[in-house]
Amino acid sequence: MYIAPVQSPYEANKQTVVPAEMVPESPQSSTEHASGGLFGWFGGSRLVSKVVEKTKSGVESMITTLDPGMKEVIRTGGDVYIIVTSEKEAKVGAIREAFQAVFGKAIVRGMESQANNAAQPVGYTSGIKGAEERIRNLRQKGNLQEGQPIVSVEGFIVEMLPDRWYEMSCILLQDPIHRVDLQTFSQPTPIPAEYMLKAQDATSSDYPLRWSGLAKTIGQVVEESTPHIGRAEWQLALTGISRRESLTMAARSLAFMYKQRLPSSQDS
Repeated sequence: MYIAPVQSPYEANKQTVVPAEMVPESPQSSTEHASGGLFGWFGGSRLVSKVVEKTKSGVESMITTLDPGMKEVIRTGGDVYIIVTSEKEAKVGAIREAFQAVFGKAIVRGMESQANNAAQPVGYTSGIKGAEERIRNLRQKGNLQEGQPIVSVEGFIVEMLPDRWYEMSCILLQDPIHRVDLQTFSQPTPIPAEYMLKAQDATSSDYPLRWSGLAKTIGQVVEESTPHIGRAEWQLALTGISRRESLTMAARSLAFMYKQRLPSSQDS
């Protein structure tokens, strides 16, 4: 008669196979799994990126609302570096605001450059040639890196209808490296007839630059006739829209067209 060996309780328990799903997780491993999954989801979630971006935008908006001057500080930087052929705030500020609005960040600085034309250029050709000459003169000074993108602004007046004169500005951009050459114009500002007549009367027949325009700017004439209106703000006083506002709108269009022609835009 065969008698089977008797197993001890330890040996019997050792040979018993327990399904994996019946083995409870330790509190530590359960916590690590939940933690890893949660943070892994947050790390790869687009929602988090959007929340961070909106938070950043909201903070910037709050800062610039409390201190509008901080907008320039926050948005100065990036890969776009523009030189403006003037140090006047109406021009430099308008170009800076426009390019930062289009590119998000941009560095825009002014460097004074003059054109050899009349004090008040007359006609589209005078406006365009004046803007081009400012760029050419600035490059010839040799203070810029070769191929530096430059924006030039030249104001002029034009008779769009018989005896109906308007003030406009030509905004020209040249970027030799990317072979970009763009131009646009600001919206026309009507000039009252009395100021136009005074500007014409102030220009003598022997004025050496008469071929390109008048001896006095419309701003000078307005200031002399109505001293409480400064020559730099006559557009705002007569039409409710400042020159800077007009330049900013036109420059935004220019900046948008420029962005479309850059290689990074074409690749995206």
